[in-house]
Amino acid sequence: MYMVIWRIIDLLVRFDHLLVSFGHLLVRFDHLLVSFGHLLVNFEINPIIMKLCKALL
Repeated sequence: MYMVIWRIIDLLVRFDHLLVSFGHLLVRFDHLLVSFGHLLVNFEINPIIMKLCKALL
């Protein structure tokens, strides 16, 4: 009976680690999306800044 309890605890711990890993993956994916969003924003703003600089010069 004691061994069965340990097996259940071991499985729960492993499952918890899997969930944590999955959480980390989601966070990384979220960071990638944010970085991609920043790139897109920069890509959209840069031409405007270039036009402003040319207008000032």
